[in-house]
Amino acid sequence: KSRNMSLIIKRDDKNVSEGENATLSCILTDTNEELMQVIWYRRTIMRQSVEHIYTIFQKSHFANDDVNGLKERLTFTGNVAEGIASLYLTNVTLFDDGVYTCTFILDHSGPVSSTIKLDHPTLRNPQNVSCRLNVECECEQIKK
Repeated sequence: KSRNMSLIIKRDDKNVSEGENATLSCILTDTNEELMQVIWYRRTIMRQSVEHIYTIFQKSHFANDDVNGLKERLTFTGNVAEGIASLYLTNVTLFDDGVYTCTFILDHSGPVSSTIKLDHPTLRNPQNVSCRLNVECECEQIKK
């Protein structure tokens, strides 16, 4: 089955530091199919399991269960009618470092996905990490 569509990921390749904001942009182009929904997932360095973080429908959108304050820090800034499923993440923390996946669910073709890597530079230099607030860190085991 041939697909006449493309998935474009726009991203700023700079690392995101603690407290900064990041836009996760995911854009679907060149399709006439109806966009049913978009689902965002993430897998972070601190938690290796995949988390369902955001769901976007044609007329509504919502953050899923709160994980490390993520629900309060995510905002949908896209436009479903134009195939734009961007999320704005405020106050990036060490726990946000990881791989984010946007999945477009289309009427006939089904899911189309792509990933964005969000890097927190502190994790690339584990000796700079200071753990507090009773958070268990195993930064010495993180490899670039």
